[in-house]
Amino acid sequence: MFDNHIKNEKLLHENKVGTIVQCNSCKKISIIVNNINYVCDEKQYNELFQIVENIDQNLEDYIYNIMGINYVILNTPLDKVNLIFNLNQFEDLTELLNQAKYMLEVHKLFY
Repeated sequence: MFDNHIKNEKLLHENKVGTIVQCNSCKKISIIVNNINYVCDEKQYNELFQIVENIDQNLEDYIYNIMGINYVILNTPLDKVNLIFNLNQFEDLTELLNQAKYMLEVHKLFY
């Protein structure tokens, strides 16, 4: 899948929190955020996008203060495993996902 990334992947977006690429062959999407890699199809990507968008729209409900720093916590399906972002990182995450979603739509129009 993501072995020969120059020829077989298209970069959807990249910023300081991560990178999102799509395999040209299988159409799987790889979301790399810090040291986490989530590989999904477009339906699963859109589900994650909706979760993050909902958190962003209701941010005050998802902010937790840990040792004097405000964090946004995203629950995962794994028991006791959550993703945690400071407010700047969460802003970068929403920007990363939004721009990649736009690029998915652009690629559908042109390819």
